Amino acid sequence: MAFGSPPKVSKQIDKIFEAITEGMFHISMKAKMDALEAHKAELEAEQVNSDQDPPVLLHLNLAAVYRDQVASLSNALGDKSTKAEASSIIRSLLTEIR
Repeated sequence: MAFGSPPKVSKQIDKIFEAITEGMFHISMKAKMDALEAHKAELEAEQVNSDQDPPVLLHLNLAAVYRDQVASLSNALGDKSTKAEASSIIRSLLTEIR
């Protein structure tokens, strides 16, 4: 039975608690709550025991932002009034070219 990520599982648990506090209860809710709590414990144990770093998530528009910044840099390097400053900034960022 797939419930999702730990935050999603916690949210599902919270919704069941809210329903119970509002007077709604059915025996199936207890079974669902038990399953959610067990799954949450499994997910948390997996996170603790994981030797891998979490994946690096990239923004969907990262390529467009990078392209725009490179275009701006190219324009700055091509403009005589900003070329010296742009070149200086690039030199300060680079320590070694291989």
